Amino acid sequence: METIKRKFRKKNISCPIYTPDEVKEVQKTGISFIHWQKARKKGEYVVDDAGYGSKVLDVMGPYGPNGKPKTRYVVYLAYCRAFTPSRMLINYENYKGKGDYYSTMADDWAGREKKNKRTKQAVSLYASVMLEKGRATEEDLEIIGRIYRPDQKEPKKTFKRLLKNHKIKMMVAEELKKLLSEHGITEGEVISNYKNIMEDAYNNRQFGVAKNVNDIFAKMLHMDGGTVPNKPALTGATADDDLAALLPSDESVDSMEEMDDSEFIIENTEENFVYEPKSDY
Repeated sequence: METIKRKFRKKNISCPIYTPDEVKEVQKTGISFIHWQKARKKGEYVVDDAGYGSKVLDVMGPYGPNGKPKTRYVVYLAYCRAFTPSRMLINYENYKGKGDYYSTMADDWAGREKKNKRTKQAVSLYASVMLEKGRATEEDLEIIGRIYRPDQKEPKKTFKRLLKNHKIKMMVAEELKKLLSEHGITEGEVISNYKNIMEDAYNNRQFGVAKNVNDIFAKMLHMDGGTVPNKPALTGATADDDLAALLPSDESVDSMEEMDDSEFIIENTEENFVYEPKSDY
């Protein structure tokens, strides 16, 4: 049995997830499981379309278009949010490790966010500031934050949280590489310059400088024993990985705030299709 530790309605909770085999064992204790699309109240035990079991955190509804029967519900599971009735199929394995518990899609939050125009604009501006100044000041981050999310109470913190995600770090690294290339600076030239600096430092017995350059190489090769936040385990790093690993991070910023449950829109639809599971639990 796996356990998801998360926040729900501003409370820290632990949510057990049962494998299909574990669901059968739990059923022997007298607990009944139903298909997730049949859930209508908090606390019910449900299985997803792959047979994984969990406890319903909440159900909201019914909803429906004006003048039409209200038949739609929002089901909150430990690892996602889903609408019913729908053709949507849920498999816990597709959401595992994403950390985006309010999503209705298996694609992780950062994967979707990086496609937004606001994110591309903010990342491009941030990369330009980094190239020009070497680092972004608090004032720079405030300005970029207001461009990125002017609707937030603290846009600077929102943008800082964005920068902590590995996919966004990679996005910044790609933008930096593009800007550097436009100025005639390539990866090979940078590495060659670092190597020359290290050799000169050794020759002049400036061992502190040599060590600093060596540490940069070690970080590029992932030999420093450190980890990059949100970075998946990979074999064989790319040049963008190397550049992203050198970007500054702000570990003092809290983790991303949860969405406000009251601020979602139920799509008006006349879809009458109701998913019927192949077997009952």
